[in-house]
Amino acid sequence: MGNEELNKYIIQLHSPDSQFRREAAEMLGELGGNAAITPLVRLIRDNNKGVQQASIDSLIKIRGKDTIRNIIPLLTDEDAAVRNIAIEILQQIGNDDIWAIIKELKNINNDVKKFAADMLGSLSNREAVEPLIEAVSDTDPNVRASAVVSLGLLKDKRALYVLINSLNDEEWIRFSAIEALAEMGDKSAVGPLLNALNTANQLIISAVIESLGHLKDPQSAKPLLKYIKSTNKNIRNLVLKALDEIFEENEITYTDVDRDELFVFLKDALDDDDPVIQDCAVRWLTRLKDARGIEPLLRLATKTSWDFPDRLNLIAKALVAIGNIPILLNKLRDSDKKGRLIIIKAFGEFRDPSVTLRLQSVFSRADEEERFIIVSAAGKIGTDEAVEILTKALHDSNGHVRREAASYLGRLKEKKGVHILLSIFEGDHYHDVRETAMKALANIGTDEVFENFIKFLSSTSPEIRELAIEGLRIMQRPEGIENIQGVLNDPNWRVRKVAVNALSQFNGEGIIESLINAMSDENEHVRLAAVQSMARFSGEKVVKSIIAALNDRDIWVRFQVAETLGIMREKSAIDSLIKKLNDDDPVKIAAAKALGEIGDRGALGALELLKKNSNLDISNAAAIAIEHIQNK
Repeated sequence: MGNEELNKYIIQLHSPDSQFRREAAEMLGELGGNAAITPLVRLIRDNNKGVQQASIDSLIKIRGKDTIRNIIPLLTDEDAAVRNIAIEILQQIGNDDIWAIIKELKNINNDVKKFAADMLGSLSNREAVEPLIEAVSDTDPNVRASAVVSLGLLKDKRALYVLINSLNDEEWIRFSAIEALAEMGDKSAVGPLLNALNTANQLIISAVIESLGHLKDPQSAKPLLKYIKSTNKNIRNLVLKALDEIFEENEITYTDVDRDELFVFLKDALDDDDPVIQDCAVRWLTRLKDARGIEPLLRLATKTSWDFPDRLNLIAKALVAIGNIPILLNKLRDSDKKGRLIIIKAFGEFRDPSVTLRLQSVFSRADEEERFIIVSAAGKIGTDEAVEILTKALHDSNGHVRREAASYLGRLKEKKGVHILLSIFEGDHYHDVRETAMKALANIGTDEVFENFIKFLSSTSPEIRELAIEGLRIMQRPEGIENIQGVLNDPNWRVRKVAVNALSQFNGEGIIESLINAMSDENEHVRLAAVQSMARFSGEKVVKSIIAALNDRDIWVRFQVAETLGIMREKSAIDSLIKKLNDDDPVKIAAAKALGEIGDRGALGALELLKKNSNLDISNAAAIAIEHIQNK
């Protein structure tokens, strides 16, 4: 039957209908067999692109030595498109018979030799290394260039010496050798590459500089620095990028470097049109730590849009590395707004009294944006003087500034701000500021804070009561449980829901009972939260309560209960879940999914019936559940 079917599709390849030919080509790929190879190879020349692609895909599926030997002759085809298809196929299946391709390195046709050399690199097969080394001596320069490139891709040390020798070959082969040596990543190539810089050929010099950067060997630095005075801007920029790569992973020393020359070079690079070059220069000024870099860095900051925060952060990092606080303090007075903001941002990394004193004096006359950055800097500094800025900022007219100050006081667990934070918590105009104040207070976590959270549970504002519950949850004091349980009778359902979620984060007597009671709440959102919370606990009482909730009057509570029982893989719920296959459509789907997760074969009969449902979503859910059960 197999041969008959194979022959049927081989005959179908001759159909005048392109759809039939395409279908036949696809089927031959599925069936396989050497008999299909030659007909499929002929089909590569089909005028219909769909048929042609089907033949390519099928040949790749069939693979094997016979396929390779039938494809190789196409490398000499007069049609360039056919040659390219042959290369595409061989690049994917060539390892099935690597020596058939290696053999083509001796072909009398130079183009075929080049194609073979190219493919051997992409196949990543080390058996090709020695034959490719031999091909580097080929009489045809195109073959030599392809062999060099492929040896670079194979990254085998056996090829190192021939790649180094190729640095003396014709120009474009030298380019290939330079790139191949960088690709190999062997630092023993650094010396020969440095020697290759002794040429008047600017393109070769550029290629060598790039490769030295990729190799990241510090011994390249001194020779490369000679080129910072080059009249060729492209070479200067390449040197900067190469040095940036080299010292990304290595410590820099300036023993043999003229720092003045280097600084002038970097200062000019900051004015380059290419942002990549500007960033390299900023990183180099960070390494150089020369105070003369402060002014040009601030000029660059002034020209940089706020849309490029990474660049501005890079500049701030450079100012920190330079670390000349007196100059920065002077520049804070003289700079424009953007310069001031960058300096203030940098100040966040210094714990110097003169910095915090200046920030204190600047704060009162700064605009909203500057006050926000000052607060961030003070929060990072964290000294007593910085805390004074933060507590003062809690009275700021701008909500963003108040929120930032509250956040940092919480991170610092600073008790000095508790009274003001309590005032903000209760009376600020903005919810996000009140919420941040609550989190800060909870992190500070004093007895005073705890007692006030308890007091706020009786606030006339539902929002304050919600936030107070959250605060108690964060503090995780066991004595807070009883107070949260008391809020389960709150007249506002949102408050009750927050209380339910908070209780689930505690461990203690009476919590499960409280959550069970909440599952009978008059509001469906509270009941839903209670179901989700109960899933975090275990025990027979918990399971029975969740199963009972399958009969809740709200469809979405029932839906959540079914999903929860599936997640719990609760076998005692199987009968109840089977009954829910007759519920509303969303519940049917959730129940089917849950039965699939539980994996009990006793549910298969009910699921087979559900699979016949006219609703596609329901039938699909049943089919997936059946598959899950059968695969367990």
